Amino acid sequence: MSKDYLYAKIDEIQINTLIKESVKCAEGEFKKIKYYEDFGDICDIANKNNIEILYSNDIDEYFPCFSLFNEKRNTIYIFNKTIKTVEEVITKNNLNLIFGDVKLENIAFYHEFFHFIESKNSDIYTRKKNIVVSGILKYKYKLRSIGVSEVAAVHFSKLMSGISFSPVLYELLLLYYIKGINILDILEFALNKKGSF
Repeated sequence: MSKDYLYAKIDEIQINTLIKESVKCAEGEFKKIKYYEDFGDICDIANKNNIEILYSNDIDEYFPCFSLFNEKRNTIYIFNKTIKTVEEVITKNNLNLIFGDVKLENIAFYHEFFHFIESKNSDIYTRKKNIVVSGILKYKYKLRSIGVSEVAAVHFSKLMSGISFSPVLYELLLLYYIKGINILDILEFALNKKGSF
């Protein structure tokens, strides 16, 4: 939520409510998929939903990410070099016991797949939730929060991949590589946040 441009306009109680509702939204979508669909690998999911997966070897040091969803093109971009970089950090620092054998490519895909689900459902919580940023009398100025969508997508990818920790930890490892942050500081931060979504 702290990356959301509306973060400064929201009090802590409202932030906690937004996070809880976003997590609940992700869990609801996961249960629908788990119940109705025998999902296989990411290619099967993509084919069933007419999603194109494109792979790129680019890595952007200013805006590093593992994947992106382009709604207009119904395409998920997977950034191989970014994923490989984090996988190398895991191997180099003997973190395989913590992270297990889950493919980071799948986690990245599941995150973007949640954004695909959002794009097909205008009534989903993460699409319709607006935040009041100002108002005079009965007139309110509302904006859509990007943070609720991201919180839900992160939690959805955690559920789909079956990992026991937040996928945000992979982003922290990416920052370790790009910004040179101490790996022990990242793990300490993660362990202190273990109750987070």
